[in-house]
Amino acid sequence: MQTASATHPGKRDQRGFVMLSLVLLAALMVSLTMGYARHAIVAADSTSATVAAQLSENALGSGVSYAKQALKANTGLTAAHLVGSERTVAVSVQEAGAELRSVTIQSLGGGESQTVTALAEVYPAIGEEIPSLTFDARRAVWEFPSLIDVTADQVFSDTDLTGIVLLRKGVDVTFDDVVLRGTIVTENALSDLAWNAGEETSINVTGGLLIEPGSTLAGCAVVGPDCDIVTGASSALQIQGVIVAASLQSGGHSILHGLLATTAEPTFSGTTDFPGAGRAPRPWPTSLETPTQNIARLVFTVDNPTSTQKDAIKNFPWGGESDAGGPAIDQLPNGSGPDSEGMPQMNPQTP
Repeated sequence: MQTASATHPGKRDQRGFVMLSLVLLAALMVSLTMGYARHAIVAADSTSATVAAQLSENALGSGVSYAKQALKANTGLTAAHLVGSERTVAVSVQEAGAELRSVTIQSLGGGESQTVTALAEVYPAIGEEIPSLTFDARRAVWEFPSLIDVTADQVFSDTDLTGIVLLRKGVDVTFDDVVLRGTIVTENALSDLAWNAGEETSINVTGGLLIEPGSTLAGCAVVGPDCDIVTGASSALQIQGVIVAASLQSGGHSILHGLLATTAEPTFSGTTDFPGAGRAPRPWPTSLETPTQNIARLVFTVDNPTSTQKDAIKNFPWGGESDAGGPAIDQLPNGSGPDSEGMPQMNPQTP
């Protein structure tokens, strides 16, 4: 009698694969360890230079802030500042033409120096103080040949006026359907002295008032830092120029084509239009002085590299290669060297 026996296939010996996996894993770990070690050594060698560059860059940022303050304050600046341990910055802001300022910032941090030059385009603006008439503008008012001198409370109704209307201290004026081709100026606007209580002026608009500035104070419709302007609910106010006043309370329909500067927050309970507002910065008239200015554009200028700088770029060991191991930069393809005709010239840029 024969006994049947089951036959099982032989098991594959996997010990060789396990050994191979362990070898590969060990090689990977060695590679990662060596790579990290090389990175740590390189990082250690460049730590001092990196820290110095960061300190210098931090000081440079502080210099930009100093320059911005000088630009907005409309003042020149040449000063050096200590902005922290091992960090100094020198800032220079100077006039470079009409509404142009040159900016030079040089920082020093940890022995590392950085220099930035720029050209700023600015325009007049207002800050905590409202604009005031220049000395020449004040003299032009006093010398105006046909000055409309208002010395007491007065009502102008259904009339056309031409020239400069001067409101003496403490007077109240009412306009009812009046067209003025000129400017309203208060006496207090012609002096730097503070006015006393009761010397403020006021303008009341009961019907319609249209002001189109003339050539003497071009662009100025009302200049009265002490003046309160009030328009009635059924009134219509249309101003072509700038208004400088203590306050403006508009109860009717107002169309203001120019800038508005008031000491108190203006109120508009009626309908008000500001044609063209928000499209672009509007300049203040040259007859007015503004305490601050805004920055329209800031362009950083670039100088042409010197021959020494070009040689330093050529001899720099790009990618960590030694001078002998890597190609010289003027031998790189596609004309990528600084002396080649393919590289753009770095000429100073202006707005």
